[in-house]
Amino acid sequence: MRLLTLLLLTFSLISCGADEYTELMSASAMGDNEGLLRIVARGADINERSRQGKTALIMAANAGHADIVKTLLSKGADIDAQDDNGTTALIAAASYGHTEAVKMLVTNGADADIRDNNNGTALINSVFFNFHDTVKELLKRKSGFPKKDMEEAFLLASGLGNTIIVQDMLKMGVDVNVEGHNGRTPIMAAIKFEHPDAVQILINAGANTNIKDTNGHTPLSLALDQGNDEIIDILKKKK
Repeated sequence: MRLLTLLLLTFSLISCGADEYTELMSASAMGDNEGLLRIVARGADINERSRQGKTALIMAANAGHADIVKTLLSKGADIDAQDDNGTTALIAAASYGHTEAVKMLVTNGADADIRDNNNGTALINSVFFNFHDTVKELLKRKSGFPKKDMEEAFLLASGLGNTIIVQDMLKMGVDVNVEGHNGRTPIMAAIKFEHPDAVQILINAGANTNIKDTNGHTPLSLALDQGNDEIIDILKKKK
């Protein structure tokens, strides 16, 4: 019965379009550099794709194998190739906090502005998952990011209460009062999701506590709606 169940599961995965990986992809995902070189020497296409559009480079980055990333790039791997979800090697590495792989890709010119099918970039995804070191590595190339991406990442970090990232981005000169959806500012995002530490940091950085969003809410009125006494006290002390 157990064997039958396993066979049925395997058939189900295949019939549902489960991905298929070549030797090159498997070696890259497993971090097998020697095996990778042997496969390449036999003439494998360095940019071959799986059924779901993944390349060996994307798989190596996803697993955090910076040494494999380096080898693949040296053999001509397409650094900005996207799979069917729009994921690049850089987005994959950043989304899992693989800082060394991110560094290797950025150093070799990976495009950090590409967005996946969920509208995420390497920076936005690493902020969302709270990978401080990865965000810091990406922020080293501040001049390469569109202003919009930096602001979106800052609003996200504030709303998630990622205080280390908020402080790092403030040091980079991101506008503390940037407006996002419905005119909400970073401090409003921090209040909405009840992160008093982030609220205090933003106030110390000069956040405007009198500004109104498109619905007429101020930071204090939002805090009163939330009923978070700690944040209310912080805002009243600012007054």
